[in-house]
Amino acid sequence: MTLILISAITGVAVNWLFGRFSDRESIREVKNRLQSHLLELRLFVNEPVVIWQAQKGLIAANGRYLALVIRPLALLSIPMALFVTLLDPYFGVAPLPVGHPAVVTIQLNQPIDASLEPPDGIAVETPAVRIPGSRQVSWRIRPARSTSGVLRIGAGGAWVEKKIEAGEGHRYTPARRAASVLGWLASPGESLLPAGPVDWIRVGYPEAEVEWLGLRAHWLVWFMAVSTVAALLHRS
Repeated sequence: MTLILISAITGVAVNWLFGRFSDRESIREVKNRLQSHLLELRLFVNEPVVIWQAQKGLIAANGRYLALVIRPLALLSIPMALFVTLLDPYFGVAPLPVGHPAVVTIQLNQPIDASLEPPDGIAVETPAVRIPGSRQVSWRIRPARSTSGVLRIGAGGAWVEKKIEAGEGHRYTPARRAASVLGWLASPGESLLPAGPVDWIRVGYPEAEVEWLGLRAHWLVWFMAVSTVAALLHRS
């Protein structure tokens, strides 16, 4: 129900913000013009000149409509994208299943050795496996019990950390921690990695699905459906 509530509030908020940032009077006028041109196409099917003028007017009105809505949509797209990336580690990613293997991968910016120290309850099953040419290093791990801890990665004489979750239930489980701002924007669940040889750390969490009304789907499906309905109801 938490996701449904968040989705409904988001739909109402986006609808309200769209109204604040857009010229509703001009949009209403353009919509009326579109409807009138569509009626002309239906009423004057035997008048080629009228049909031609209606088609030109329809194209012009569509262009005007796009110009009016693109500004508020652009303003809303950036915070919405960040909002979605913040929600995904909770609703779209599941903690590591106990007893099942997973892969931890790091991206290095220089060809050096790296080591992995897991928290209690998680075992490292393989030595470091390097991917030639990409400066990536991977390990296979396996949680023996439900746990919430920190992975420690040693590289170039320094240590960096990455949170890790294993067990059942919903938890905030960002799959990736990065050193760059762009990488953080793509996965902002944890703070930036300190400057050093490690560009990012990724834990291979499984994807999660949300069940509601007896149906299971990716959380974005429910988010889009509920927020759209809430926006339409608020608009009416």
